Amino acid sequence: MPKSPRQRSVSPRAEPYPKLRTNVARKLQRTRTLLIMRPECFVDAKHEKRTVNPYIQEDVDNARREPLKIWVEAVLGLSPEKFSEWVRYIKENEWYKDERIQEGLIGFSKATTEKGLYIPFGNIVNRIIRLGKDGLPGATPYPLGDIVVVRNDDNYLKQIPEHQGIGALRKPDMLAVHASKALQMQEDNCNSFEWSDILTFFELKFSKKFSFDNYQTWRRKRGLPKLDKRTLLPKVPSKKETLPATTMTLRPLKYSTEAGFYCEVNSDSEDADDIDSDDIHDEDYNDPGSPKPPRDNQESVKSDATLQAGGYALETVSCSYGTRLFTTGIIMDDDKMSLWYYDAAGIIRTKAIVSLFRNFEEFAAILVGFACCTPSQWGIPSTQYHQTPSIGS
Repeated sequence: MPKSPRQRSVSPRAEPYPKLRTNVARKLQRTRTLLIMRPECFVDAKHEKRTVNPYIQEDVDNARREPLKIWVEAVLGLSPEKFSEWVRYIKENEWYKDERIQEGLIGFSKATTEKGLYIPFGNIVNRIIRLGKDGLPGATPYPLGDIVVVRNDDNYLKQIPEHQGIGALRKPDMLAVHASKALQMQEDNCNSFEWSDILTFFELKFSKKFSFDNYQTWRRKRGLPKLDKRTLLPKVPSKKETLPATTMTLRPLKYSTEAGFYCEVNSDSEDADDIDSDDIHDEDYNDPGSPKPPRDNQESVKSDATLQAGGYALETVSCSYGTRLFTTGIIMDDDKMSLWYYDAAGIIRTKAIVSLFRNFEEFAAILVGFACCTPSQWGIPSTQYHQTPSIGS
């Protein structure tokens, strides 16, 4: 009876076919070597800053600019009506007078270096998020639980194993993370977060365009007493210096590149959304006719917050094993904030910039809007998200 042909085995341990017995086969078997595939085999060049930065810069330069309210509604899901309602509530309840916020604003305006901005800025943001959770209508509960902003600038984020030796080392200035994660890191005495821990990042740039004297002027316009520069305590005006109380309503401001200062605009007009409208390149290079410094210059790269932020966005998405479809970033140039959205199709940023001081209510409403985002609004697929318990729950 003829033998049936040997069938291919589905077992990974069984030999699918008999061993070859020819001399050629024996020679091939003798010269056979084990092939080890390493991550380097799958890339043409190392994933270093000098390799990827030109591509990041191209995306940043081609970033689409959208009006602030359109960006906020599309990314944060905060409608213009609700945004205006929150701004009005924050203004009526005078969040800017909160003791912790005032301490943060003083520290921020007194900073003389970029590193001096981190702690007061983090205190301001964390207090705003807490106030939003405790009292802002429609802002509770936060879908992701407690969120905190922590300083990170001295610590490189951990690389994933696949990028060891070929990845770019990056250290964002500040990170928004789950409060439980930050507490765990503190208990474990660990300083380096993973890219998958990041909800969003903050890149701060210090150019000292907003001084303590500007802050004093802002306090006066808000009806707050002038501070003693030495003690930072409110000055008690003498009877001769006492001025009649005035009521002032802070209106959105528009930055004039010609005059070099902020101009007030009517908040009800169509131009109100373009508060503090800026052009980064015009701001960075005062003489439009002068050539820009080369992009590979290390000092230029270091000072370009938009390029650095683009690198953080790239790492956040590429080092999360497919658990982040997109990410967001916040860039602070002194007191001015711009909002950025990054995905595979490109970058979308706000046309307007929002001043921490001059547009405090809008600034606070946007931060609470971030805290109110659902996992999908952070770019996290719902199948990948596991609820993180709140601190104290």
